[in-house]
Amino acid sequence: MEIISARIEHLDQIQNLSSKLILDDYENYDKTVDINRSHSEDWENFFRNWIIDNNSCIYIAIDNNKVIWYVYGWIYSSVSWRIWTKHIAELYNFFVDEEYRSAGVGWKLYQSFLDWVKLQNVDRLKVVASAANQQAIKFYKKNSFEEYTITLETSL
Repeated sequence: MEIISARIEHLDQIQNLSSKLILDDYENYDKTVDINRSHSEDWENFFRNWIIDNNSCIYIAIDNNKVIWYVYGWIYSSVSWRIWTKHIAELYNFFVDEEYRSAGVGWKLYQSFLDWVKLQNVDRLKVVASAANQQAIKFYKKNSFEEYTITLETSL
């Protein structure tokens, strides 16, 4: 298995993993997500841009020419009320194909993303997870994330 920066030829496999992640979110945590978005034209362009943009990155883990895990995120300027934080990186999506979970490779993939973030002179790293996804929250807390803000929603 190797961890590399994603290239355009990995796009379809990344979209397939993204579909699995979105379906898992829908089935277990959030019935409001669009389960068809990963293969939409907008999301294909979204992934393409992330692969080539210098302010974002997608790392993938490959095993026998199959993309089994991916992580992607980007860097943006902080909002004005955060005076000591100029740039924030957001770990936007992190997914491990179910058959490869709990093997330690997810941590290595996260470390690759973290190494990239540190090279970008970023002040803070942020991640958003479904409040019900305790497995993800446990992973992030184990890796030094702390609760910072809480977003509440209601259906109308």
